[in-house]
Amino acid sequence: MTGLLTFHWADDYGALLQAYALKRRLEELAGQVEVIPYAPLRLKGRYHWFALRYKVVDAKPRFQMLRSVLSWLRRPIPDPVFVRRRRAMARFRQRYLAADCSLRKARDIPLERYSSVFVGSDQIWNPEITCGLRKAYFGAFPGHQKERVAAYAASFGGASLPAKYDREFQALLQNLDAVSLREAGAVPYVQQFFPG
Repeated sequence: MTGLLTFHWADDYGALLQAYALKRRLEELAGQVEVIPYAPLRLKGRYHWFALRYKVVDAKPRFQMLRSVLSWLRRPIPDPVFVRRRRAMARFRQRYLAADCSLRKARDIPLERYSSVFVGSDQIWNPEITCGLRKAYFGAFPGHQKERVAAYAASFGGASLPAKYDREFQALLQNLDAVSLREAGAVPYVQQFFPG
């Protein structure tokens, strides 16, 4: 079975449709595909009713909680259209992608289930979205070495990352057997680090 690690947990039409399209295409090519229910709280939390907002530069969890409370107090009663949209996305996610989003830690991903893992089809390498570079979205799973891990249509939202991420990015790329990028302008940046 092939595992797919993407932003299927996001309450965002673009993220859901990208995840669905990639899953369907992989099923046509590789047979059985399962969306891995990995949804780190720092990422999925921004879509909660009581939204948790994290940024790379924020260091103190108490400050994050205060920002979340203040944000919620500004609009404690949601718009009915917003609620219907969220429910529709949840139904779509459960029916076509993953029944749950229960795995908060990369170490809990049951890698033994998958012969290969695909990561991507979204801005999985954008540190502003992922609160730094998330190792799981590079196939750097704790305690396991997969035979095949490929990034498909991965993006960092531009042509390159800020220079402060270069060393970490280069090290994380070593976990991937193949890389494809969403932006053609990012190819020269990745080529200088990718061994293949």
